[in-house]
Amino acid sequence: MTAATIITAQYLAFLAAQPSPAAAGPRVAVFNIATTFEKYQMTGDLEQLFAQRRQDIQAEAEKRRDALSKLASGLEQFKPGSADHRRRQDELMQAEIKFQVWLEVQERRLKQQHKQWLERIYQDVQKTVADVARQRGIDLVLTYSDVQDDAPDSIAYKQQILMRTVIYANQRSDLTNEIISLLDAEYQRRGGAAALQLTSTSP
Repeated sequence: MTAATIITAQYLAFLAAQPSPAAAGPRVAVFNIATTFEKYQMTGDLEQLFAQRRQDIQAEAEKRRDALSKLASGLEQFKPGSADHRRRQDELMQAEIKFQVWLEVQERRLKQQHKQWLERIYQDVQKTVADVARQRGIDLVLTYSDVQDDAPDSIAYKQQILMRTVIYANQRSDLTNEIISLLDAEYQRRGGAAALQLTSTSP
């Protein structure tokens, strides 16, 4: 047997001993879901939209409170215990109840819409992560969070540490920036901030 033949046989034996790609285990990647939510353009635009809606509700509430105050001060024109006084008192009570119901409905609708939009954002994130994973042949994507140095005390800092699901991942396995870029591109393709709408909360 020649030396070349021996070397070739040894090389083939070495290759045969190597694990096959299927036996190498699942491919894993990570991404920071908190950072993704924070930097996704749609999240910022929606927060501005909801902040404006809250201001509108507060402004309308102030107008209604002023109307109630005027109605309450008008009671002074009538003698306590008189029929007119009782009638105006009933009107004031009904107006106050109506205002409280209106305010509660506005707040409930706003919270419900905010939850619905958060669900929409999460669905966008989930779909984008799944698409990238399929394209790259990644079997599992884990989310991680950063430990904040400005924790108020050791208990809060320890809690952050215990809540971490990923201790180490190299930069190549981190999909965060790519996911954010893809989300923003798709968001702009759908029309961006101009396409966002909140259901009216009036009257």
